[in-house]
Amino acid sequence: MDFTEFAYAANVIAISVNYRLGALGFNPLRAIKGEDPAQASGNFAILDAIRGLSWMRDNIVSFGGNPGNITIAGFSSGGRDVMELLISPDAKGYFQKAISFSGGMTTAEIEPSQKIFAEHLAPLVVEDHVKPYLSEAEEWLLSDAPEVRDYLLGLPAGRLAKAFGPAYIRMKEFPHLYPDGIVLDSMGFKSKTFTTVPLMMETGTDEFSIYAAQDPYFAPYVADRSILTNEKMRKEFEFAKKYGSAMYRLFNADAPASMLVGKYRAPIYTLTIDYGDDPKIVGDAAALLLGSVHGIWIPCVTGRATSTTADFPIHAFDNPGFQDMKRMIQQYIGNFMRTGNPNGNGLPEWQKWMTAKDGFGSLVIHTDGNTAAAGQITAHETYEDVIRALEADDSIDPEAKDIIIHHVLSGRWWSGPIDRHFSHKEN
Repeated sequence: MDFTEFAYAANVIAISVNYRLGALGFNPLRAIKGEDPAQASGNFAILDAIRGLSWMRDNIVSFGGNPGNITIAGFSSGGRDVMELLISPDAKGYFQKAISFSGGMTTAEIEPSQKIFAEHLAPLVVEDHVKPYLSEAEEWLLSDAPEVRDYLLGLPAGRLAKAFGPAYIRMKEFPHLYPDGIVLDSMGFKSKTFTTVPLMMETGTDEFSIYAAQDPYFAPYVADRSILTNEKMRKEFEFAKKYGSAMYRLFNADAPASMLVGKYRAPIYTLTIDYGDDPKIVGDAAALLLGSVHGIWIPCVTGRATSTTADFPIHAFDNPGFQDMKRMIQQYIGNFMRTGNPNGNGLPEWQKWMTAKDGFGSLVIHTDGNTAAAGQITAHETYEDVIRALEADDSIDPEAKDIIIHHVLSGRWWSGPIDRHFSHKEN
């Protein structure tokens, strides 16, 4: 990501940290676990991030930075990594603020994850004539034999990455983040020991839009754009987008804040960006299929579009209202990075997260295309509220509703409450 504009606008130093992605970052198979307990965790991406933070602490002064005032930030999987660093004993002392963009809190159990990795990698073992059958290949991969280690370390990264394909925000498709007790607290987010630094969590109002559009149920209609004219499919898409996004944005910000607030000793701020739903500004297709999409924060902070906003009209980020909103968000984040408090001169007050009875929730920022406005939500929506609304919604026929609940919304990072309520196991 190019943070040049943000660095100048907020008067901060911005550094991107490289870390291993996908199966390269979270392989839990026994054979590649060395004697070092940290290396045996499978959390290689987190170890990479910690190594990057170590480098920053030791070298940031050479760039005019303050090693005692470092903010970690990440988006999506990187946002989840940020949240994991809060429960990483190895990460303590490396950062003083944290920002999670569309992150949320997830962990995966090691033994089931090993079986999933073996299942995904077994076809490569058969293809390479190491074992004749998938069942034998899976059993072999689950062993700690030296030849398994040699095989895995010899796989080209491209083949290893492609073995998993797109996870579509389903943990069972790609498990990661293991509470091993060394790199991550063995209690996961039930831990009572956090690195309690000022924390900001951000979400968009339509976080699920692109994932609904990519789902096989809707993808053909999105591909040929008939979703715009087929009234039945459009209503069904709007249903999936509405409730999937409601659950996803809770998962990203308000639900973690609500869970943490009683045991987290530092201020928590949550932000909801509401931009992209007005057809007069972005057009009908972008308003339906994207809205305030996963990644909407990127043009708001960096001034640049990204892959998730690529289908917005070219002028969508040029209007005075968006530019005003971008200025406000850049200032909020810059203030937070310096002081742990996003508030500053000329900005609407942003109150830290409190309990629901105190009436302070997320700051919502939006624009009509001319000016930007920000205001505090005075109520806290819960997963149970969303499920009740979903059950009562009769805007689509019951059969389609059942399919969407059990196949489109199910098994996602954030869908545990829906899956449990409707007694649906992850597929």
